[in-house]
Amino acid sequence: MGDVRPELRRAAVPQRAERALSPSMGAPAGGPPPDASKRKLGLIIAWVGMLGSTPDAMLLRFQAQAGGVPASISFFRFIMTATLNFVFAAANSGGIGPLCAGVARSYKAILVAAMIAMVSSQGFVYSLLLVEPAMALLIISLNPVWAALLGKFVLGEELPGKTIITIVCALVSMVVVMIPQLLVMLGYGGEAEEAAADTKGSNLLLLWPLFTGMFMALFITLSLIHI
Repeated sequence: MGDVRPELRRAAVPQRAERALSPSMGAPAGGPPPDASKRKLGLIIAWVGMLGSTPDAMLLRFQAQAGGVPASISFFRFIMTATLNFVFAAANSGGIGPLCAGVARSYKAILVAAMIAMVSSQGFVYSLLLVEPAMALLIISLNPVWAALLGKFVLGEELPGKTIITIVCALVSMVVVMIPQLLVMLGYGGEAEEAAADTKGSNLLLLWPLFTGMFMALFITLSLIHI
């Protein structure tokens, strides 16, 4: 029997090519992606964050009812979140020294990301203080829609059919919820002119949660670019 190693090497070439073309980016075709555990962890973090937004909104309203103004509430909230973020980043990086070294290596991207995060954080506060909390949280919750669209047009990601259906349903649901405001703005319904004058300012305030959700999606997209 001759040497079979050349035949084995030739047989391994198409297998490597199949792995390279696999949607799982390195795992055998049909197998789970190599970062499946990280995806589960990400879903858990997202779930905890979603639950945490409700008491956060409630506390912001309590502070407003106690006499706090949006500027002062936002200022002290920013100090607290900045401190917590610094502690978490230092612990995750292995200390203040490694954290500073990492910031020095990519300070431009971190500066842009910090500015985007600051805008979205401040927008979250003003959205909940100036707009009805239910409406504000509903509009902010559209940020996965904007993130998916940015992923498509900025990162060139392919959107699965179920994601496209979800985006369409989310946008349609948003329009349905805002039908009363839209009718008033278009001049329909009883005492439409009076109602339009009363709600003109509140309709413009809806831009706060809208742009807050968009900046959250922009932060996600920028993070994916620099991973």
